[in-house]
Amino acid sequence: MNPTIKSLSEESIKCFQSKKYKEAAQGFRSCISALESSGDPLDLAEMRNNLCVTLIQMGESEEALQAVAGTDEVFAKAGDGKRQGMALANQANALESLNRYEEAITAYEKARDCLRASGEKKLLAITLRSLSDLQMKTGRQYQAVATLQDAYEQNSDGKLKNKFFSQGIKQVIKKITGR
Repeated sequence: MNPTIKSLSEESIKCFQSKKYKEAAQGFRSCISALESSGDPLDLAEMRNNLCVTLIQMGESEEALQAVAGTDEVFAKAGDGKRQGMALANQANALESLNRYEEAITAYEKARDCLRASGEKKLLAITLRSLSDLQMKTGRQYQAVATLQDAYEQNSDGKLKNKFFSQGIKQVIKKITGR
């Protein structure tokens, strides 16, 4: 990535972190424009994902979905399972915010598979919690509980709270299933 685009990207990330979403979106759009004409496809896909996340924060879900479209395929071709999973999770988030729940569940499941295969436990746990929330919202309570249990098992920090919730979920599953 050329130094000008890199600097603009870093500034846009700072704007996002400061919740200056409009400025961040403008910066990411400028990076995308520059990268479309002469940039690396991976950098372009990364900027489009950054724009997606920013637009979701702004409530611009349809545009967010357009921004992230196809980026998972770019990362898949490059063999980057982590960023492919992140792109799919961003796509799922945009779909969920558009109330396109079935498509969102499918995208979260694909993200889960990519992140699991790439060994990204922290991102996998976050994705699983999002999937569990959506499963609960759509009336799939048993799946939601199992997915939430999986999320807590992925969390490698060993915090007592996570162990407590994981054990509690196991007990609920035992009572429900009789196993």
